[in-house]
Amino acid sequence: MNSTVAVKNTLDSFFKEKDFPVLVLKGSWGIGKTYFWESYIKDKIAKKEIQQTAYSYVSLFGLHNLSELKSKIFRVGELLKPETEVIEELINLYKKENAVLRILFDIGTGGQNSLQSSPQIAKITNFFLPLLAPIHKTSKFLSQPLVQFFHISKSLPQSKPFLPIINLVEHGLISNYLICLDDIERKENDLSIRQIMGFIDEISKRKNCKVIIILNDKTLGHQDLEEFGKYREKVIDLEIEYRPSIRDNLLKVFDAEHLFFDDFLNIFQILNVSNIRILKKFKWSAIKIQEIIENTENSLQKQVLLHLAVFCWGAFNSESKLSLPFIIKRIKETTWLSVLLYSEESQDLTEEEKEWRSIASVLGLFPSSYDDYLVSMLTDGYLNEEAFRVEIDKENQKEQLDITQKNLRKAWNIYADSFDDNVEHLKLAIRDILDADLSKITLWDFSQSIDLLEEYGDNVNDYIDKYVNLNSDNLASADPEDFLGNRKIGNTLLAKKIQELQNKPKISNIDDILDGIVEKQGWERKEVEFLSSLTEDNIYEWMMSKPNGIVSKIRKGLFLFREISSNNEEENQKYKTIVDNTTAALVRIAKQNKLNEKRVKFIYKVEIPNDSSQ
Repeated sequence: MNSTVAVKNTLDSFFKEKDFPVLVLKGSWGIGKTYFWESYIKDKIAKKEIQQTAYSYVSLFGLHNLSELKSKIFRVGELLKPETEVIEELINLYKKENAVLRILFDIGTGGQNSLQSSPQIAKITNFFLPLLAPIHKTSKFLSQPLVQFFHISKSLPQSKPFLPIINLVEHGLISNYLICLDDIERKENDLSIRQIMGFIDEISKRKNCKVIIILNDKTLGHQDLEEFGKYREKVIDLEIEYRPSIRDNLLKVFDAEHLFFDDFLNIFQILNVSNIRILKKFKWSAIKIQEIIENTENSLQKQVLLHLAVFCWGAFNSESKLSLPFIIKRIKETTWLSVLLYSEESQDLTEEEKEWRSIASVLGLFPSSYDDYLVSMLTDGYLNEEAFRVEIDKENQKEQLDITQKNLRKAWNIYADSFDDNVEHLKLAIRDILDADLSKITLWDFSQSIDLLEEYGDNVNDYIDKYVNLNSDNLASADPEDFLGNRKIGNTLLAKKIQELQNKPKISNIDDILDGIVEKQGWERKEVEFLSSLTEDNIYEWMMSKPNGIVSKIRKGLFLFREISSNNEEENQKYKTIVDNTTAALVRIAKQNKLNEKRVKFIYKVEIPNDSSQ
């Protein structure tokens, strides 16, 4: 198991441990390794908790050789200690450094050395003395003037014969540094991993430097990976993988109070996106889109942003097999019927098409009139706002005309707008509404509807059973004695069933526990104890209560345990109990009807025994 806190704790230990000078911070592309490190080290420096003399962050992107690397480390060095301490360290360094460095220091200070009488040393003296003199007057030998000196010296035409000495001096002054080497996998080919590892070994052991290496080892070329493995044990003391949860990275981009934060989290968990660059590009696009759609229905806003998130994933995720052109083509072909008729055993579907069908069905992705405008904004950087607004206005009008409420109003008009003896017409209209979708009817509207039907001789028990089963979660928290002020539930059977739901013992922690497991993709012992204590019936009842995010909670929560094992046989048995009870509950659901059988097989990858076929 891994977390941001665990990585911070390891880094804290690394800085306290003198015998471990080299640490590798590895992780996938774009998950925020550098962002995390910069935030961490900025805080440590501000608190003065770093003992090194200077700190250098160097990206190896585009570097060709060690000389460039050494020079860059020196030039970007940021002092971490007071100037007096640094000068004292330099004096000590001078006393023990090699002869060439001591000669150069003697030249700058006007000292004499027997070697200066040679013609070669005379050349060195004539070149460096006029440049060093003004620097020594500042008494800031490691400050910006010295850095400028070496930088300017290298650019002078007459400096070419002395470049080795300049490089030597720069390297000689790198001592007791904290050095972060990033983007090793993006170096140029003529700078080998063997050279880099040798250099790290030297500065960590002989120059008393602490070195942090940030890389994605999965993107190293074959030869680089081979060399990295060869020198890994000798050079590297600690390795830790930075693997933040999707929620952790989403919180770096969006505020947790964002209106659609939970929706974004659900989308990116299903798409398995933790790449901060993709999340940031989505945010940039979402801000632009939300300025246009902010006054539309929330349900429409969610759908537009869902489509935008999927398009961003296709456009910017280089690791996905589903490209943006593929997604654009497939989303236009996706219908409810195509999803319902899909079977994983279909021989004519590629792996990419199967993955798309799975994602489209779980997220509810189907064609929309505004898709082309979203894609154009991502690929061309341009949004046709006028045309986009026209399509959004049309979609919003559809959302506002909720079918159920519209039909309820029609039924009311039959009752209120005439004195005709049309009770059968009225009853038929109400039955049509109840038969269409009981999940969209409020408790008050349902109560009034069945009261009217019962008053005129209809048996409403079946409607009550269906309504309670569909809305049990909401009904469990409703108050039948005081619903919406003075309104009362007249039907005694309905009131009784609601009371039974409210009195029923609740599995209070299952949603919270699964939320935590899905977020961190890890668990605590007490969570395993709780989940393994649940019976098949408990899990079945929870599934039938229509919890939010049920797909993620089953696939990345309960079924997470079918992918892991422990050296402890007792723990393995608990994992098996969780998986077996979850599977059994899903099989029960699959037996209810053909559609559920398809859902269980397709979404949750559970095979149904032959005797469950209907």
